[in-house]
Amino acid sequence: MLEALNAQFGQMGMAELANWVGMEARVAAPASFDGGAISVAASPVTTANRAFLVVRDQSGVTVDRREIPVTEATLEWDGRDSDNTELPKGLYAFEIESQHNGDFLDTKPAEVYAPVTEARNQEGGTYLVLRGGTVVDAGAVRAIREPNAA
Repeated sequence: MLEALNAQFGQMGMAELANWVGMEARVAAPASFDGGAISVAASPVTTANRAFLVVRDQSGVTVDRREIPVTEATLEWDGRDSDNTELPKGLYAFEIESQHNGDFLDTKPAEVYAPVTEARNQEGGTYLVLRGGTVVDAGAVRAIREPNAA
């Protein structure tokens, strides 16, 4: 279904895409932490028996690493590190690390739900601007939902 949606982006007018402004897009991209929780879609490797959410700041420094359930689920990251200290406002990137019996399997970017603040056509492509300024190709969006639909 999303593949068909992506194929329509070339035909989609700005009026249609403008309906996405104010919605939350699910995409593998950094998200803006402003004090409220960030919804992270976790998808560990199916053969994993342990999984971890790894959070990196804008400099790429790991600021949080916590064990999560080994199921596909949407988690709420509260902006706190393992010492329960609230981290500064800013952009954070999310990854899911999968392990099996202590052996590393994979690390892949996690998708986040982020508010869409702008839609634009530029350089022959259609892009969305997320809260905090992250610009993503509209074709990279995996889902759209109403805000606070977690």
